[in-house]
Amino acid sequence: MEKPIKGVYPLLNYYMPFDFENYSNLNDNYAKKKVIVAMFKEGIFRAADFMSWDIDPLLDAFNKVDKLNCHFMHTTTKKRFKGVKRYVQLETECEPGFYHYYLVVKEKNELINRHKIVTLNAFYNLFLENNRVVSESRWEDANTFVILGKKGQLERIRFEYKLNIDQITRIFNLEPDINKEEFMEEFDLATTEDLKKIEMVLTNRNTSRWHIYI
Repeated sequence: MEKPIKGVYPLLNYYMPFDFENYSNLNDNYAKKKVIVAMFKEGIFRAADFMSWDIDPLLDAFNKVDKLNCHFMHTTTKKRFKGVKRYVQLETECEPGFYHYYLVVKEKNELINRHKIVTLNAFYNLFLENNRVVSESRWEDANTFVILGKKGQLERIRFEYKLNIDQITRIFNLEPDINKEEFMEEFDLATTEDLKKIEMVLTNRNTSRWHIYI
């Protein structure tokens, strides 16, 4: 346990041993989620004891987590189309090692369309470190969703999704000084769901520290 890092959003680092071999041998996503959630709870409770936090709010939060039954979905606020009743949202579906991003079109509570825009795998998390690629996502208007990458104040990469009710079009732009071939190779590793490619990345990475995300 490390002392808290002060700031606008104070951080507390707590390191725990993790049986990666046992985890990797689990074939069921539900079982993997149970392992991760159990470990997350243990870490939070140890941190609470270390910091002398009131544990009741944590128990309430974990009760709500348990009711989700390991189905983790984050949905952004609604963005309405101009002049129509339909609206769009960004959904993030979390699976062990993967984040699946969808643009969802709804009218009232009825699902009209669900467009998958990208999957990011946590095994190749260098893709997200230090704002290397993805650093911001936002709606620019009712029909345009963008994912931006930045270096300083310069946009390094821009994924632009044009949504027209039933269809979605992606426009992919890179800064001129980015080597597109090298970037696309890295992008492929960051977004692949091919377990053989992921295994190749894991065996070739010169590091002993891994991050497991849910």
